Amino acid sequence: MSEPTKIILKLGIVLSLVYSLLIWFSLRSGKDITIYLVSMVINILIALWFWYMATRRTGDPQDGMGLGPIMLACGVATILILLISVIVYFIRRF
Repeated sequence: MSEPTKIILKLGIVLSLVYSLLIWFSLRSGKDITIYLVSMVINILIALWFWYMATRRTGDPQDGMGLGPIMLACGVATILILLISVIVYFIRRF
């Protein structure tokens, strides 16, 4: 398995775990989960956009090269959205 695939797989597992915990504890305390669902949809859209950018054919002999900055930007955006969701959870909790 390639290194980017391992990173994406681990990021997906962490996202799934954190969002499931946020939703579980929010439902148990009677809070609304809309913000977490919207965050999950945004993260899925970012992942689909990255997948589109990584798999489109341009005819370039070095096709697929130069995806590092795009992958970094998508990863940072995904983690920031997750952090915002966690911060919102703790603000609503206390």
